[in-house]
Amino acid sequence: MDKYKNIAKVKRLDFDHLDMLVSERLGALKLLAQGMTESDVHDALCRDLILPCVYLLAQFLEFMNTGNKEEDNG
Repeated sequence: MDKYKNIAKVKRLDFDHLDMLVSERLGALKLLAQGMTESDVHDALCRDLILPCVYLLAQFLEFMNTGNKEEDNG
């Protein structure tokens, strides 16, 4: 069974809990972003926290969108 160990790991993931955590954190990130004022600290937060998170999320969404298109065409 070691051959498909990654499938076994994925099947054990608690996606409901992960969904809840991501939604909470995304909501907090949104509130943080909406409350930003022009300052060096807030600019650094945007650069170091918000923009990298949004970029990573966009990459994930792009990957999932591409995967769905391939399945539709297959």
